[in-house]
Amino acid sequence: MEKISITLERIMAASPEAVYDAWLKPEWLGKWMFGPAVREEEILRLENDPVVGGQFSYLVKRGDDIINHVGTYLALVPGRQLSFTWGIEGGSVDESVVNIELFTTAGGCRLVLTHELAADWADYAGRTREGWTFMLGKLNSVYLAETDIPRVTAQMLIRKPAAEVYTAFADPAVTRHFWFTHGSDILEKGKTVTWTWEMYNVSTNVYVREAVPGKKIAIEWDEPATYVDFEFRDLGDDTTYVVITHYGFNVSGSDLIKLVADTAGGFTTVLDGLKAYLEHGLLLNLIADKFPKNAVQHGK
Repeated sequence: MEKISITLERIMAASPEAVYDAWLKPEWLGKWMFGPAVREEEILRLENDPVVGGQFSYLVKRGDDIINHVGTYLALVPGRQLSFTWGIEGGSVDESVVNIELFTTAGGCRLVLTHELAADWADYAGRTREGWTFMLGKLNSVYLAETDIPRVTAQMLIRKPAAEVYTAFADPAVTRHFWFTHGSDILEKGKTVTWTWEMYNVSTNVYVREAVPGKKIAIEWDEPATYVDFEFRDLGDDTTYVVITHYGFNVSGSDLIKLVADTAGGFTTVLDGLKAYLEHGLLLNLIADKFPKNAVQHGK
């Protein structure tokens, strides 16, 4: 039978062995795949028999619905690979198969997830991708919260209310005045949008992990994904302290040092442009003027 395949790749802030365990240990599944820490649901039972041929049953309650996620383990190679069928009890007879591969990287591992679905489920491919994207982001955020990893931070006081500053990043009609030139949609949790810098002919896809109006935006971008958090701290008197944190890098040594410097400078430039636009209505064109075409060509 014809299949469709969904593939995601992520850099995780933990060893392959730790990530492998997170897919099998119920105490970890309740942190990133199921339960109130992930979405509005109650865990009723998380049971598995993690051997080849063994089965799992992950029973949850969402609203008035009782949902039992079931499957059978097809391959288990500690620290390297997991493969299992995936479905809902009482649902379609067409089995889907999830395969996880893990590769050691500097400071963590690279995870490659492939989910094969029957062709009849093609209309659900986008929703399936979004679901795994969200859960992998959640898994990584659990590790990141417990791990001392390289982070880049930029910050700025903006003399405008937090709601207005939040909107400046969430609404591309505003953001284009100080950062990218075009955004495909407003930032809302679970959405994937595209940001474009037309002067450089560059675009990137952005997945919104979290969007709390007036308080926080959390995204992942690039491939493999890195993570950016935007915090909006209301200091009163219509002032907001914006803190941007970028983390989850897949480099080390001199490459990491260069990336940290470039990232810090880039987000500082964004905040400078934001301040000028929101407080004074000025368009400084900082991003466009960072690498002007003639200057770059002259330097070659």
